[in-house]
Amino acid sequence: MKSHRNPLRRFAALAAVAAIVTSAFAFATTATAAVPEPAVSAPFSAPLCEGSTTSNPRAASGPVSDLSRVFGQRLTDYNAGRMVVLYDVMGENGTAPPICGTRYVEGVGAVSEWMYCTDFTSHTCSTTDASGRLTEEGVVVPGMEDLDTNPRLSADQERLIRYLLTTEIRMIDSDGAHLTANGTLRERQTRQRAIWCVSDEMSDLPVYVQRFCLTNLTDAQQQAMLDSIPADPVLNPTLELAGGETAVAVGEEVRITLETNVTGLPITIDAPGATVAVCATSADAATYSGGELLIDAAAGATVSVDLCLTWSAAGDHTVTVGAESVGATADQLHWVQSPGIVGGVPCQVYSAFSSTAPAGVSAALDVPVTGTTEPTPTPTPTPTPTATPEPTPTPTPTATPEPSETPTPTPSETVAPTPEPTPTTPGSVGGESDGPDGALAVTGGVIGWGTAFVGAAAVALGVIVLLARRREVEKV
Repeated sequence: MKSHRNPLRRFAALAAVAAIVTSAFAFATTATAAVPEPAVSAPFSAPLCEGSTTSNPRAASGPVSDLSRVFGQRLTDYNAGRMVVLYDVMGENGTAPPICGTRYVEGVGAVSEWMYCTDFTSHTCSTTDASGRLTEEGVVVPGMEDLDTNPRLSADQERLIRYLLTTEIRMIDSDGAHLTANGTLRERQTRQRAIWCVSDEMSDLPVYVQRFCLTNLTDAQQQAMLDSIPADPVLNPTLELAGGETAVAVGEEVRITLETNVTGLPITIDAPGATVAVCATSADAATYSGGELLIDAAAGATVSVDLCLTWSAAGDHTVTVGAESVGATADQLHWVQSPGIVGGVPCQVYSAFSSTAPAGVSAALDVPVTGTTEPTPTPTPTPTPTATPEPTPTPTPTATPEPSETPTPTPSETVAPTPEPTPTTPGSVGGESDGPDGALAVTGGVIGWGTAFVGAAAVALGVIVLLARRREVEKV
């Protein structure tokens, strides 16, 4: 069967063999660990590791009834800053990895975490006797020691294992899909098998693990995973803010410069009461949305980004930036191993991830803002003007003609025949009338009196003519 290990793995393995031949204890340099001060004098119960187990570690069978108890040699190792083995994946005093261990963390105390096996063929060295000593097949072995690195693994292998320890990935096994996680027995077993796919030769693994690796972590799949994570974790992530020393007025833009080597990961920006944007000078280097800044640059590169902020109220304001999960650092990933050898086989090198070590970075900057701002009134919408209709021209009034006097005719001496009177309907001349003046009222009072005078003269003339005719008749 084709080997599942690349040439770098073979080189690392040869180096490990050479180290074993040279000295049974020269596996790697020992890292410095924190120690409790003052030392813990009395036995105590350590916290259990994350997740559930099929057995209760605090009610175990065998030489140690409470596997969470730190006592005897366990307490000595704890005070020396070493990882102390508690129980196996099922919660028992056994050898099935991963193994639960506890150690002292400065400022926290005892912290328990799962340790995963990185060499299927090595001893687990994980059982405890009645005195609190580590044993393997009944042989007492030294306690765990911290290593700076795993001598069997290449840099790429360490990166992949670090990723698998910190990422929950759904993988397929013979009984279905499971997460690589710490929550349940089956999830821990899935994560352990995934790590063996990375750390071991395919030929060194049992058939059930080989099938798992060929399904989930072939060489091509591992390479794709490597391509998706940063080439190296940010060992010393930095976030620095500068600017804003001079007070600005309300509504005035202030420019702050962020310098960081955290790239490709969201950086949160908290500036209460401010409007935040990436300045035009940095528009090509970063984007800002929903309170998060994302810098587009090579992993580990140091980049400066200008941020433009504006406050709507006066006061001493604070800008805080932060990045979480910037990558597992050397302080978070532990390599531990008992230097013991039993039957010519060394004890296991375990990988453990400390969730209590700083995994993020932050920075803050104070910005003074002075003055107040007048509230801008909300403009009242201007209604659409209604067209004013053109005024209808007022017709020029027709002048009422002045009434003219009707001239009184001079009486003629010629006797005219007496006309037969024609009945006159009142008001017929000027229209209907309700009064005796009838239509005469239309032309005014002068016309009425003149007409009456003429009528009287005509009657008188008629009488004169009549009398004259009688006299002529009498003479005859």
